[in-house]
Amino acid sequence: MDAICYFFAYKLLGKTFLKNAIFASFGFSMFYNIYEYFGYVLPSLDGYPISAAVLGGLIVGLGVGIILKAGGASGGDDALALIISKLSKCKISKAYFLADFVVLMLSLTYISVDKIICSLLSVSISSYVVGKIHASKDKVAVV
Repeated sequence: MDAICYFFAYKLLGKTFLKNAIFASFGFSMFYNIYEYFGYVLPSLDGYPISAAVLGGLIVGLGVGIILKAGGASGGDDALALIISKLSKCKISKAYFLADFVVLMLSLTYISVDKIICSLLSVSISSYVVGKIHASKDKVAVV
């Protein structure tokens, strides 16, 4: 599925997008392995799902916002949001939320409603943060 999203995003957004997206994907994988090796940075929020959703939404929104601002994508869902935004002329925050919302609604078949609600909270926050970063006038460069 990611490959399909990347293919269409490449067709719509060009070679620079694909280069930045591949760089971001490899960077994400590398840092994910490093964090898994060293363990948790923050205390566990297992008993606090609302707090986890809020903090997760902020962190994901910040990371994805920076990657999108630099012209890349960290996964197929980011590429899908960019495609939706470009074709429909809607803000990236709305496209990002729409893509995640559809996935969450489809997930109702195997994920409990309370987890979907927390996920919707997290997606709402991350979409908002992505929109704020993407709309900012500050420049972000890929080094």
